[in-house]
Amino acid sequence: MKALEKNPKVFSPEHLAEITQNELFEEIFADDNGPIPFPDRFARLEMTRDFGKWFMEKGIKPSDIIQSAGKAGKPLRRLLDRLKKIPGYNEDPLEKKNLLLAMTMANRPERFIEVRDFYNWLPVVDYHLMRVALRLGLVDLHKNEIYENEKRQFVSAETENDVRTSVFDAVVFLIRESGRSMSFIDELMWSARKYCPEMEEPDCSKCVFANVCKKRTKLFQPVFRTTYY
Repeated sequence: MKALEKNPKVFSPEHLAEITQNELFEEIFADDNGPIPFPDRFARLEMTRDFGKWFMEKGIKPSDIIQSAGKAGKPLRRLLDRLKKIPGYNEDPLEKKNLLLAMTMANRPERFIEVRDFYNWLPVVDYHLMRVALRLGLVDLHKNEIYENEKRQFVSAETENDVRTSVFDAVVFLIRESGRSMSFIDELMWSARKYCPEMEEPDCSKCVFANVCKKRTKLFQPVFRTTYY
């Protein structure tokens, strides 16, 4: 907000296409205590610039994509299909950031898009959901993956993809078998994350899954650096 108040065009594609490292990390990625020590700084800088350049090359604005999706017969699918082509949103096959943006557009008081194709909502799989799913027993690790997971060691891209895809498939199965919506299951899993944190001991007694969880509390999300999600 401080960056926006200082420059109303700070998030415009034209500005982002040429943004400086100092402005991105000293002003935008900063809080009241100063700059946030984000890792992968150069990757994030390049991604931000590529995002701005893409819109300039296409001659459109981000709002054009939202408005176009809102007019489509399947608004959510249209938005997700467009986002998959934009730098910063085109990496992740599971579309985590894309789905979060769609949720924001659909649930803001302004209702930027009205989702009618609810079946196109997919699980939002991030670190926290993977951790809960592993501890809950929703998915299992291969024997050779358990040691490095419990020791919170960095894993290979193959291992991270294996765990994340398994969690995605398991949640899809859970949605189908329960007859509940993706938003219902996502909110339920989110409530579990609150009591199953990364660095503190889990408070199992307060968790909605307390009676069915396998309580594999030594397990952790795959330790893997990525800008995908």
